[in-house]
Amino acid sequence: MRLEDIHPFVRQALVGTLNKSNTQDVHVRIKTVDCRLFYILSGSGHMTIENTRYSLYPGTAVLFRAGTEYVWEIEDVKYYSVNFDYTHAFSHIKETFHPIHSTGFREAQIIECPYFEDVPLLNAPIVLQDAPIPERMLSQITTEYFMGGIYTDMLLSALLTAAIITLVQTHANEKKPKEHADAALVRRMITFINIHYDSPVSNESIAAHFHFNSAYLNRIFKAHTGSTIHDFLISRRIVAAMEMLRSQNISVSDVACKCGFQSLHHFTKIFKARVGMTPSAYRRFVV
Repeated sequence: MRLEDIHPFVRQALVGTLNKSNTQDVHVRIKTVDCRLFYILSGSGHMTIENTRYSLYPGTAVLFRAGTEYVWEIEDVKYYSVNFDYTHAFSHIKETFHPIHSTGFREAQIIECPYFEDVPLLNAPIVLQDAPIPERMLSQITTEYFMGGIYTDMLLSALLTAAIITLVQTHANEKKPKEHADAALVRRMITFINIHYDSPVSNESIAAHFHFNSAYLNRIFKAHTGSTIHDFLISRRIVAAMEMLRSQNISVSDVACKCGFQSLHHFTKIFKARVGMTPSAYRRFVV
């Protein structure tokens, strides 16, 4: 199989929490019958995958194939989780599958496990700290998964394809030290914005957090993303606002506050400029 041939089927997408008190999967060797993509939102710890131990902290992405053995070693972690196949060959199986203890797992249980000829790194686990996958992309995957709709499957497949290709591309570029250092810094900035967009952050506060000159950070951020830091921050807030307007029964004023806008007037003005309608009109349009 080649990377260009993938057409992922998303079997489940959710925001999960793992801690010692609410799951039996911590510190237990487990395997899954389909593929997994995890993205750590908060908390820290370790994950041992095929006897290799990796650190986990916010911004870490983990991708592996069906049948991979792994162990969560955490105290309290919140994460995005996507269960999927690389093709739609078994999309008629709508069932979601929980991890199975390694001692009771059988290879025959694996739904699909293609071998990649052009991207061999996909044949092994990928773990990337400060992963470049935008949190909003995974947020959209989980939102669309629960919303459903006639084109949901197509959209989920496209979003997951983009996430997988982003991970592959980043992994391939890690051999370019300077470019990788700048890219890693930009990824940390994106992670920081994704976590703190609802706070009064600015170019200056981000620069202070990372101990770099604001102009330098803005320059490398735009070089890697095509967007200024400020524009990315506003876009992240607008995306969050759109999701809240669609899924939460709270006032527009509360949405503005929860998404980091300083006033309802400013929120309405920016939202209309970006989306083409006011927040209230958008809510009526999508609900």
